[in-house]
Amino acid sequence: MAVIDWLSVNCNGVWNGSKLYAERRLKISTRVFNSVVEIWHMNDLLFTLLYNPASAIFEKDLVQIKVANKWLYNPGLYNMLNEFICVHGLVFKSFSRLDLCKDFNYFKDKLHPETLIKKVANSKILHKGQSKFSFHAVNKNGCEFQYMRVGTMNSEIRAYLYNKTVEMNDVKIKPYIVETWKKNGLDTSVDVWRLEFAIKGDSWHLISKATGEEIKHNLEIIKNASVLESIYIHCVNNLFTFYKNQKKDKLNRNEKIELFEPSSSSWELIKYSSFVDSTKSDKILINKLLSSFDELRVYYYDHAEQYYNVAKSHADKHGLYDYFRKKCDTLNIDNPFE
Repeated sequence: MAVIDWLSVNCNGVWNGSKLYAERRLKISTRVFNSVVEIWHMNDLLFTLLYNPASAIFEKDLVQIKVANKWLYNPGLYNMLNEFICVHGLVFKSFSRLDLCKDFNYFKDKLHPETLIKKVANSKILHKGQSKFSFHAVNKNGCEFQYMRVGTMNSEIRAYLYNKTVEMNDVKIKPYIVETWKKNGLDTSVDVWRLEFAIKGDSWHLISKATGEEIKHNLEIIKNASVLESIYIHCVNNLFTFYKNQKKDKLNRNEKIELFEPSSSSWELIKYSSFVDSTKSDKILINKLLSSFDELRVYYYDHAEQYYNVAKSHADKHGLYDYFRKKCDTLNIDNPFE
């Protein structure tokens, strides 16, 4: 089953400190938040909180909570996070980033992960889609591939295939992850690899294939193993599907490479919008609104903010969030969910 390896959520509320836990205020800020504080219990880091937005574009009461990695592998994750949010008068709003992963020694039929990476890099294996790739290798008696990323850092969903054993040996051994490997029957005498999907932003939701039920963002998702598995399967099918390069005229006429045992997904991850069709004129309008915001924000920020809000609202309504975000990046306009 897929497990969470990164979790940060957006909340609304005023952070007035904690009477239950120790706080360590960091003398740093981010491009989005002015204030960063760590929440500790005894010698354990629980959360990192970011609040006090640097720009008036964002809600003044926006608080972002990142869960320390250790607790993502704890079965009490949901209760711990939900209780913290409620006790401190915060209200869950959305996920900021949710990473799901699976660890293994080999893909199906003993296909070694490094072999897959090498063949993708050499075009012997073809990827379904037009995503950009990044590779990392070391020279040890030849080129050893240890990492492949599908998508860019601006992609709403990106995939990472990497040698987790090497990463932990180079950075830090995490005993709770090694213990999980042993419980799941992985061979720790050889390298363990990880396929991870990083899902960011709040513009996605879930649709039940059986009933059509819709779930936008709900914190209870993190305790529902079947939903997490469905999200993971969706990501594999849409972002990590490969074919042998048999020189066929169409990609799907080549032999598909089965990386995992067949499994079905009961939920579908889709882009959130109100399903209003968009036209070229909608993009032109968004572009003009953001350009006006960019021109006015230095001297007349209160007035400029209206242009930004209308542009975002129009993008959400017409399913143009990707276009809106790219334009923001071009104009160097910060986004709190990046």
